[in-house]
Amino acid sequence: ARAAAAILPAVPDGALVEAPNGVGPQLSGRTRVLLWDDRPRWAPWVVADVAVRDFPFPSLQAQRDRVTLLRREGYSVVRQQDGYVLLNRPGSVPDLSPLR
Repeated sequence: ARAAAAILPAVPDGALVEAPNGVGPQLSGRTRVLLWDDRPRWAPWVVADVAVRDFPFPSLQAQRDRVTLLRREGYSVVRQQDGYVLLNRPGSVPDLSPLR
C-alpha cells in the first residue's frame, strides 16, 4: 500500500487512468478510473502491479506482459516502486467502448 501511495500523486487530477482493483479507490476521488484488466483500453495513464497477481489477470506473468506491451506501444515509466509501475503515453486515445 505504501508503494502505491508513493507513485499515485504523479497521476494528474482529472486524468483518465487504468488501475488495479486495490488502487482504483485511492484515485477515484480525483481522476476517472478504469479497471486495469486483460484488455488494454489505452488510457493515457496506467498504474500496474508487476509484483503480485491482481484480479482479473490469470497470472503475474500476464501482468508483466501487459506492461511490456504498453512500453512497446509508446508508454514510458514515470515512477516505479516495490512492484508498482506508473506509465504514461501522452496523446493516447482511450477505448471507452462498452465491455462485452
